[in-house]
Formats: sequence, structure tokens, C-alpha cells
Amino acid sequence: MKVSSWAHAIVVTLGISAALLLAAMACTNAFSANDSPAGQMPDVLMWIDVRHPDAHWVSITYPKVVTRDVAESYLGKLLTETGWSATNVSITNESVQESGENPMTAVEFMTSAAVQPYSGLLPIEPIVKAFRDLKNIEIQYLVPPTFYFQGLGDYENEYVKIVLNHGNNAYRYAIRVKNSEFDTLGLPSPNVGEPSAENSGRWGRISGLVVRGLIVMLALMVATLAYIITSRFTGKGR
Repeated sequence: MKVSSWAHAIVVTLGISAALLLAAMACTNAFSANDSPAGQMPDVLMWIDVRHPDAHWVSITYPKVVTRDVAESYLGKLLTETGWSATNVSITNESVQESGENPMTAVEFMTSAAVQPYSGLLPIEPIVKAFRDLKNIEIQYLVPPTFYFQGLGDYENEYVKIVLNHGNNAYRYAIRVKNSEFDTLGLPSPNVGEPSAENSGRWGRISGLVVRGLIVMLALMVATLAYIITSRFTGKGR
């Protein structure tokens, strides 16, 4: 078999894998600022990616430039309220003001325990406590396909209004702080016991999809390998 044939087979395999990956990523929904309770850009946006089991990525973005002291202060409050530990912390400096229109400050870090994957819960109250002096808070979670959600839905009381919007593997909370003078938000306790029949069925459907996906990937790999072997022996027989 010629080298070009091997290269062709490898490229085909990588192309198929990339297409499958892009299709999976396309399932994640994007949300606009118009979905927030106040219909405006949030005062702080948190993006929490918990798809990797060993390292969760957290990004905090402010829609304007804030000083490093302010960014570090909010980060300290967040770590205190959530109990998270932060590594690889990165805070944009004030040189972002030279970048053009709508400059923003962002804080990024890694943590190992933003979400307990088997609990079905997504932390809300600790984050609200950390940013309680801001009116509009947005939290976006990106979770693995095997995560079965049992957390808080839409909710409103005298302190907050919470709106949940979710799609495939993505959960977005738009939160308006109505009154920051609280010790606890009094959020309803979710059912964290045995998964409900609905969640069990959902888990089964997800597992079935994962298994079928693995079977398809395996079939593609086997077909590619068969092509390589067949082409090699065909070439030798000529």
C-alpha cells in the first residue's frame, strides 16, 4: 500500500471524528441577554464548564472594566461562599481599555468540584450570595450528557427572581436580585434522593444514546481498518 493511501485513510477517519464532535457541540444552546428577567445585559456572567470529571473551568465576565481589586474581591467572596478552590487564576488587566468598544474584565480559573456530577444539582445560592450587590446575575452551566438534572427551576420570592432556560447539556439561570438584605434565600430543597421514574427513564435514554454513539464510532473505526488492510494486501497482490 502506498503512503498516500495510508494518509488518505487517516484523514478520512479524523474528518469523521471531527464531524461527530462538531455535531455534539452544536447541540449546546446559546442564550441572549433578552432572556434575562430585566431584559438587559447581566452585571456579571458566569460560565461553568463541568464536562471534564477532574477539572471544571469557570469564567466570570463583567460587561465593563472593573479594577483588579474589585475582581479579586468578588473572586474571594465566591470561593468563600462555594467552598471551591481556584487554580490557574487569570484576571484581565486594565489595558483592556485600549482594545476598543465595550471593554470587559474577565476572571478565569480551574476548580475540581464546582458540581458533584451524581447529585443532579447546580449551585445557585452561594453564587448569588457572592454577587448579591449586583442586580442581574447570569449563570450558565455546561454539563456532560450523563448529568440528570434535579435542581432548581423557575422561582421567585421577596429576595430574587430566578428564570431557568435549558437545552441539550446546557442550563442557564437568569437571576434578578430584588433585595440583597438576606441571610439565606430560602430556596426550595430539591429532591436529592433516588432518581424519579422520569429521571430514571431519561438516564436510560441518555445511556442508550451514548452506547449507540460508541457503536457507530467503533463501526467507523473497524471499517477504516478493514479498508487499510484490504488496500495493503490488494497492493501486494499486484
